[in-house]
Amino acid sequence: MTLANYDFSQSVKDQDAYKKLKEIGFPTRKTEEFREFDIDNILSNVYKLNCDKKIEVAEYIKDKNFYTLFIANGMIDFVHSDLPQCISFKTKHKNTLESSNSLYHLSEAFIEHDNILFINDNLDKPLKIVNMYDARESFLPTCLHIKLKEGCKAEVIDLFECICLDDSFVNINRVFYAEENSMLNYVKLQNLDLKSILICNYIPKISKNATFNSISIDLGARTSLNITSVLLDEIYSSFSSDGIIRLDEHQRAGNIASMEHKAEHTNSNITCKHILDDSSRALFEVKSIVKHDAKFSKTFQNSQTILLKDGARINANPKLILDTDELEASHGATTGSLNEDELYYLMSRGIDEKKSTRILINAIELQVIDKIENELVRELALKFIEG
Repeated sequence: MTLANYDFSQSVKDQDAYKKLKEIGFPTRKTEEFREFDIDNILSNVYKLNCDKKIEVAEYIKDKNFYTLFIANGMIDFVHSDLPQCISFKTKHKNTLESSNSLYHLSEAFIEHDNILFINDNLDKPLKIVNMYDARESFLPTCLHIKLKEGCKAEVIDLFECICLDDSFVNINRVFYAEENSMLNYVKLQNLDLKSILICNYIPKISKNATFNSISIDLGARTSLNITSVLLDEIYSSFSSDGIIRLDEHQRAGNIASMEHKAEHTNSNITCKHILDDSSRALFEVKSIVKHDAKFSKTFQNSQTILLKDGARINANPKLILDTDELEASHGATTGSLNEDELYYLMSRGIDEKKSTRILINAIELQVIDKIENELVRELALKFIEG
């Protein structure tokens, strides 16, 4: 089965999503050449569908400091999960959301029902979603809706772990609902093997006076992409996204985001730090639209890149489209190398070049990690980046 040719109609479970997918169309080769991000090649690969290989989730060691939800090869495993009473789960008839992202509709076409996780009260411990994979040459679509009740606060970690993903394509949909006066803090930790492809499609739905904070750390996978679509159409709704992308060899990773402000006093902020080695490539394509009625809004974008080798490259394209003067807005992109004076200072103290480089990179990454409020989640992220 190849995805680019739409030759999977007999496997489609959501005809509306399949129709929408064909209307929008996949990213074209011309567009991807401009981005230097070859999605067309990914879609042209031949994949198997519906990998039914069993994963021994029971062998995974649970952490008493976290609630745990296991997802094995895209299938939710409640038997081995550990969830509190304030978290409930329902399977509902599909309600296809409007999105201009064809890769979101691609996963939806293979999914029959909406899987919805309701968080009905403040969580006394963070929720860790453990996504485990063992597949070869497979297409693995997954969708999960997470709804946070009005006035509640929750910490959610999406952890991606890999047994084997040889030449497989994992396409993840996450739809978040932060109801009025709620705060959802989301952290994605990804370090898959270098033969895998991971694309995460995010749709945050943020209500009045609600906040959605996201931190994404992408270290592994041959190709990794985060595509985020945010509509801020309720007053005092707030969205922020901070990312770390650390790549080497021939890896590709990036962030594509669209943020539209339609209500007053709405906030958006997206920042990513790229650490690029060898011949790796990164993409930062972010667009903020502030409508005329979205007065007193704030929108900020920033890409910061460290190139460790001459062969590494970043394609940074921040964009602002502003239709009102009563706002705060800025965007920027910087690219450079590690500070030579700082590197020399560390080496002059007897620290070898490799370790000195690692110290300076850690200092950059800690600027993002330190934004994680919850101490347990922050410690987990620190262990993750340290390997």
